[in-house]
Amino acid sequence: YAVASHQTTNLTAKTKVAFADEENDSPEDPQPYGVAAWTEDDAAVLIFDRYDIWKIDPRSGAATNFTSGVGRRDKLVFRYRMPVEKQQFIEPKNNLWLLVQNETNKQWGFYKKNLASAAAPQPVAMGPVGYSTLLQAKHADEFIYTKSSVSQPADLYASRDLRQETKLSSINPQQKDYNWFTAELVHWTTPKGYPATGVLYKPENFDPAKKYPMVAYFYEKLSDGLYKYTAPAPTPSRLDIELFASNGYLVFTPDISYTIGEPGPSAVEFVNSGVESLKKNSWVDGAHIGIQGQSWGGYQVAYLITQTNLYAAAWAAYRLVWVMRYATW
Repeated sequence: YAVASHQTTNLTAKTKVAFADEENDSPEDPQPYGVAAWTEDDAAVLIFDRYDIWKIDPRSGAATNFTSGVGRRDKLVFRYRMPVEKQQFIEPKNNLWLLVQNETNKQWGFYKKNLASAAAPQPVAMGPVGYSTLLQAKHADEFIYTKSSVSQPADLYASRDLRQETKLSSINPQQKDYNWFTAELVHWTTPKGYPATGVLYKPENFDPAKKYPMVAYFYEKLSDGLYKYTAPAPTPSRLDIELFASNGYLVFTPDISYTIGEPGPSAVEFVNSGVESLKKNSWVDGAHIGIQGQSWGGYQVAYLITQTNLYAAAWAAYRLVWVMRYATW
């Protein structure tokens, strides 16, 4: 909406793609992917779709796929945040460092593209780690950022090009004195034929010749956090994955896709089938499997234990209010 002219322009009509959650599986309006930033003099606005970034003229609605469709083509999620504190707009000749996550393997990295360029963005760094957004020096092309994995603390790094970097911190050296844990993606097919994904956490000293008890913890979709570092710490209601995994448990976090109006059956479809799939491994102690969920996940725990005898133990936190609110989702 232009205040001066009182004109309204539809910015996304010409793109033929959705700019709100394509995978929305709740009985609410899908949430928008968001706005990245404006360019100088409001010449253009950068807006996210599920994968790509669009550069759109706010006056005419003329739209260009700024990331050249690379995101949707390669299942890469491009996002951008201005790296200079209190920066109000992108200048015409700025290089944009685009934070990227591979939707398939969950790896993170950066691509680079100049605002004025018509070429596709170029990869700079990509790997089995998680990156923070960049923070740029005010008067130099130097960045600081954190980089981490499930076993690598989010230490601070400095770099000009994200290829050669200097490590500035070592925030958790005592970790070497403890049995830590690993994380890996697992895939299976549900009874109705849906492809499914989850994360399996194992003790660092995992031995495939042994049997391990397993706990399934779930809350919607968690696999994007495959490379997130979290130190063991008390929690008010959710499973402390780090504590359990480092102390001899397998921890499984299945992603759940919901059928609207059927949250309980949806949990059965994805959680139980994922657990059954993992039980086929000789190192899973099928007699000692538990489930845990809190809030929305607590409701699903309460539902799941009425549908199966698969679990030896169940822990549902903050479940009653959610049973009343979401029983008809």
